[in-house]
Amino acid sequence: MRSLAEHICIDIMLGHQNPQQLTNDVWSAVGFQNHTFYES
Repeated sequence: MRSLAEHICIDIMLGHQNPQQLTNDVWSAVGFQNHTFYES
């Protein structure tokens, strides 16, 4: 499972040139908004 997550992260990083956009996309992908969990 960790290997899969690492591959996904690498793919995301390689697909982005803008570090801030990368950070936003990563947080969104893992269910964070403004570094806090979504309240559902």
